[in-house]
Amino acid sequence: MVCRLVVKPVESKKFTGKVISSIKDLIGCGAYNEDWHYNYDAEVLDEIMDQFIEWDKRPMACSIDIGVTKDGRTLLIECNDAYSLGAYGLVDYKYAKLLSARWSQLLEREDVFDYRKYQ
Repeated sequence: MVCRLVVKPVESKKFTGKVISSIKDLIGCGAYNEDWHYNYDAEVLDEIMDQFIEWDKRPMACSIDIGVTKDGRTLLIECNDAYSLGAYGLVDYKYAKLLSARWSQLLEREDVFDYRKYQ
């Protein structure tokens, strides 16, 4: 399973939404108090992902939004279906595959762009 995070600033227009594929991608996101670890509890993220993976009827593609409260609690905000997501900087063919996966699931059709069958 490949996981990509998309981060958006709390303060409007501080930076545009950004796809996070590695720790290095967090550089320049601002408002991280010089230490991006400060903002979220990794154990909560792991628990969210574990529960998502165990969900039998999970969507093939979606976004999961998290937030951190002023008192430091990491919370699940919402889950958005991929059919309505913007690209937020994803490479065009990866975004197309994301949409194809979810629409194929919704329409109960074969996903002709499912790369897993070619491995």
